[in-house]
Amino acid sequence: MELEETRKLLDKVFHTIEIAQAQLDQDKVPPDNFYLAYSILGDNYRYAALYLLLLGDKREALTWFKKSTEYLKKSYLDRRSRQGLSESDSGVCVSLQTSSVLSSDKDIMLDVAKICLSLDKSYPEKYRALKSQYYYNRATSLIILGEDEKAKQIVDKIGGNRSFRKYHNGLRQCLEGILDLNKALVLDGLNLVLEDHDDEFKNVEVGPPYEMICVPATMLIKLAETRGIIIRPSDINDKYCRYIPWILFN
Repeated sequence: MELEETRKLLDKVFHTIEIAQAQLDQDKVPPDNFYLAYSILGDNYRYAALYLLLLGDKREALTWFKKSTEYLKKSYLDRRSRQGLSESDSGVCVSLQTSSVLSSDKDIMLDVAKICLSLDKSYPEKYRALKSQYYYNRATSLIILGEDEKAKQIVDKIGGNRSFRKYHNGLRQCLEGILDLNKALVLDGLNLVLEDHDDEFKNVEVGPPYEMICVPATMLIKLAETRGIIIRPSDINDKYCRYIPWILFN
């Protein structure tokens, strides 16, 4: 039943993609709104990829993660060229980077990391509530580019208010563990991120892919893998294993 429901949800995502692409192809999107159309496509290609992982189709999922990265990159660059610095930039960069890492394509990851690092350094002072998100994205970009010493200088800036403390502490510990090649620390961080996800979505059986899958934890496991830190289901609290699409790591 769950697989059948997941397929139905995937079909809805494909329908959304089809409509959004048709509007672009038929010149029904004003140039000032190109970035919105690209964003819809980028997000929905990622949703499709996540559903495909849940359905056991890794090969097709990787293709859609690449498409997601392509359109989120277009969205970010187009909006930035038209409007300059925006509060949404950091969140878009996190989404863009997530799709790039989950695509498992090293060249795409490197390209996106450079784009994310180009986000204006005035951002965390201008949008203080999103400081942790900014530094998380920046530290992750530096890790992808092999700039470990620079990453170590900013990773401790990933904090957060009381509502997000568990989540941000988990992100920080994961990145610290990756930088130090410390699997135990990576696992401590992952379990915090997964615990935070479970607190919110433990009653979800079938729903949006970002509820059924803990996307940040999945991305961090993939990032750790690039440094030779292999995370297996047996390493994760049994309670949280269902939030990771393990087929991605086979």
